[in-house]
Amino acid sequence: MEKVWKFLEVSEEKLEKLKSTGFPEEFLRILLNRNIDNPIAIERYFEPKSRYLFSPFVIEGICAAVKRIKQAIETEESIRVYGDRDVDGITSTVLLTETLRSYHKLVDFTVPVIEDGYGLNPDYIDSAERDGVRLIVTVDCGISNIEEVEYASSKGIDVIITDHHEAPSRLPLSLIHISEPTRPY
Repeated sequence: MEKVWKFLEVSEEKLEKLKSTGFPEEFLRILLNRNIDNPIAIERYFEPKSRYLFSPFVIEGICAAVKRIKQAIETEESIRVYGDRDVDGITSTVLLTETLRSYHKLVDFTVPVIEDGYGLNPDYIDSAERDGVRLIVTVDCGISNIEEVEYASSKGIDVIITDHHEAPSRLPLSLIHISEPTRPY
């Protein structure tokens, strides 16, 4: 079966005003659907400057996460970044691991293989315990791993969950859940 793409309706008047930017019409329609509806907003989208970014401290749970990570650094605890194997998971894993390593030498990472399923895995938690890890920070996974987070907790391992996927009605009892805020564009 052939896939047919359908564009959401946009204001033809706004579309006409944006054609002067030189972007293809289909691309402009996508931007309009994301409420990026003027040349200045388009410039900010493609050439972001730090002054246009929102404060990360508006993200629910971020202060508690920073406090726990600082504690791990100050007390020389091992930190493991646990990522998903897709593009955003691997990218997030690399970014967070490299950032944490600039502050702390006891940081490593793991990205489970496809056979181990999605999200946290008890075998990887056992491995973290054997390696002396006291804090796991998930990236792009973990929001639905209720039993696995409880298992990590029973091993004395704190878990900070950073996951942009839709949260289930029941969340894991992790140390911290970091939720993505509504973007201001």
